[in-house]
Amino acid sequence: MRPRTRQAVVITTLATLLGAAAAGAGASLTDPVYSSESHLLWSPGALEYLGDDNPVTDPNALDRQVVDQAEVIESDPVISSAASTLGVDEDDLREVVSVEIQEGTSRIVITGSGADAEEARATTETVTTAYTDYVRVSGADALRQQADLLQSSIDRLTGELNAANGELDAVNRELAGLNVNSPAYAITQGRADRAAARSADAQTRLADLIGQQESLRAAADAFTGQAFLMRQATTPEAPSSLPLTTTVVLGAGLGLAIGLCIVFFLLGRRRNPRARD
Repeated sequence: MRPRTRQAVVITTLATLLGAAAAGAGASLTDPVYSSESHLLWSPGALEYLGDDNPVTDPNALDRQVVDQAEVIESDPVISSAASTLGVDEDDLREVVSVEIQEGTSRIVITGSGADAEEARATTETVTTAYTDYVRVSGADALRQQADLLQSSIDRLTGELNAANGELDAVNRELAGLNVNSPAYAITQGRADRAAARSADAQTRLADLIGQQESLRAAADAFTGQAFLMRQATTPEAPSSLPLTTTVVLGAGLGLAIGLCIVFFLLGRRRNPRARD
């Protein structure tokens, strides 16, 4: 074997062995990582329950709604609730949770990782539950707030109705003491008719507002949220991290590539003496 060939073989072999050894040592010092996923479907159509009579139909706007959910899942209220349930630090939880929005769909994938299979499942399931609860409670609260906003108008119309009914009662009592054929009776009857009309109008508007308020409160009680669970987190059967053998093979391949680069570099220097100068 020629000296240069022997040198090339030695370099590539050493680089391959070193790469495999380094990768193997690193893998052996690193604990296995388990991952678990849950899949949810975001339903913009649920906006109708939030009192939106003109839901957004623009595909781009709907896409933005879905993408925004990644920020909601990673927001302080959701992470804080999940961390409290799991008994872990919020920052530590954020490091092991990731969110993916599948392109072109309304599917949300939440992935949680852990040192063992059960920890990964529990992490994913807890974050998923915290998120769906947050969406449901936030939507229901928004409906109740809309119902509460109607109360001032209801109180105002109640006052108008009471005033109109009070005036109508007073005018009717006045009519009872008048001669039906007298001019005063006709004038007073006109006042009574106008008071009755105001009372009927206030009563109609009041009934409409009370109906809206009751509908909003009923919708709040029935609201299930806009994120629906499609696939619950399951306990993974194997680590998601690369197994030791695969890591060693990849390390050996990387070492071989580096060794070949060194060989070609040395070969080029020998063929071009000026490069050494």
